[in-house]
Amino acid sequence: MLHTVLQNLCENAAKYAQSPQITITLSGESNGCRFRVANDGPLIPAEDRPALSQPFFRAANRSGKKGFGLGLVLAKRIATLHGGTLNYEIGDGLNQFVLHLPK
Repeated sequence: MLHTVLQNLCENAAKYAQSPQITITLSGESNGCRFRVANDGPLIPAEDRPALSQPFFRAANRSGKKGFGLGLVLAKRIATLHGGTLNYEIGDGLNQFVLHLPK
């Protein structure tokens, strides 16, 4: 199931990136690990962010990209099943999805 989460985050980052690269960072922490996937695509509008975990929702920045609005919902539910969290953040002007998994 965790493979599904990581695959979804990486595929989404690549799909929505403006450049042909994404940034993946894995860091260990005292209480678990953090997996961060970032891209330089259009930022998700503030008004769309609360709905990212709703089934079939697609943010305004999708600009004709194919999808059904289920990948992030599934990823977030899997993270929760493992006692973790999945959040959207903006850092250094980049879209970032951050998966935190406890020890």
